Amino acid sequence: MKESDWKTFKVIKEKAIERFCSQALEEFEEVISNTEEHVHNRYLLLYKLVQNRDKEMALISIITVGRRPRCN
Repeated sequence: MKESDWKTFKVIKEKAIERFCSQALEEFEEVISNTEEHVHNRYLLLYKLVQNRDKEMALISIITVGRRPRCN
């Protein structure tokens, strides 16, 4: 990949990650603020949502980097 293409790709990638994270946080906020649902049910749903979003983020990392992300 040419250097100029790489720089463009990096900008697009960062914007995509920012959008992904913003959408995830909005989704989490909806679950947290739903007072009609029992607290424990909200917690369980939030836990599942975070797990699913983590898997999606891992896929994004694999696609954009070409390898699995390392955990620090």
